Amino acid sequence: MRNSIAEELAERCKTELNFLKTIPQSYRMTNKPAPTRALVFVGNIIEPLRSYLGQMGGDSAAQGALACSVVAAVCQSYSTQAGELIATAQKTEESLRKLKASRQGGMANAEGAMSDVEKIRLQVQLDVQEFGRQITDVCGVPATDLPSYTELVATAAAEASAASGP
Repeated sequence: MRNSIAEELAERCKTELNFLKTIPQSYRMTNKPAPTRALVFVGNIIEPLRSYLGQMGGDSAAQGALACSVVAAVCQSYSTQAGELIATAQKTEESLRKLKASRQGGMANAEGAMSDVEKIRLQVQLDVQEFGRQITDVCGVPATDLPSYTELVATAAAEASAASGP
């Protein structure tokens, strides 16, 4: 029964990851400044878990096991979606850069400003950091102690390296 509860809670939490789809829209060709804080939606990701644990009461070991199970599933989905988001943004930006260069006779515009994909990547990193704080708050252990979260952080960092590369 605990597995089915964990799966249901994880699915509810994963629906909150839909906010990731709005990140490119916020920065694509908008000249918005670089992000400085996580999006407000991040606090909602594990709210279904937080709410359930608040109602559950009782055995803290059982709560911890349930929380870790849910967080692992959510982190895996978050990692996949964030990686795809950044990769897609990188491909789109590269295509736009090539199009712009061909229209300018082969001369690409090399501005010193932060690119759209760099802003998107930074937003994802800020969101992942805030998500880690939320995990620590709900689970009672540092998020960095959870392998699923460290994998999410590594994915965001790897995508960041790929996005800032040539």
